[in-house]
Amino acid sequence: MLISQEFVVEPYLQSPTWSTMHILWETDSGSESKVEWGIWPALGEVTTGTSISSYGSNKLHTVQLTGLYTSTRYYYRVITGNLTSEIYDFIMPSDPMDEASFKIVAMSDMQQDGANPNKFEEIVHDGILTYMAENYIGDLSSELQMILIPGDLVVSGWVYSEWANTFFEPAHPLFAHVPV
Repeated sequence: MLISQEFVVEPYLQSPTWSTMHILWETDSGSESKVEWGIWPALGEVTTGTSISSYGSNKLHTVQLTGLYTSTRYYYRVITGNLTSEIYDFIMPSDPMDEASFKIVAMSDMQQDGANPNKFEEIVHDGILTYMAENYIGDLSSELQMILIPGDLVVSGWVYSEWANTFFEPAHPLFAHVPV
């Protein structure tokens, strides 16, 4: 019997170094944590990771890709049981000795405002994504290297649904390609 699974939080990138990248996601069930990845959209490599229980029966999955090369584009998708994401990409940070340009977006106070409940989504979609598409020749992964959010991500960190619904969901098109 196949169990229907769903993403609670779509894949996102976190904590890059010059040779590693963490890929995280959350599902409503299932403990398998697998990332298929490679330097081509055909992928070819597989790395497994871990999952921990989060809210209810949900599972938070973490896979660390290692041995990656600086300034290289990688493609990936995540798999948990019968649930497979679409293919995303990211570019590893450049070697610091290269003294290459490095673009980051820093934003704060992303918590949902009752008077402007979709402001974070507007900032991500109409602000960052549209701005990058209109002002830079390359794609998002090649033009933006990091998202920095120092605080106030949700109204109440103790309310689980705020994380999935008002933080991760609107940011997914950005966080799937640029590490936060």
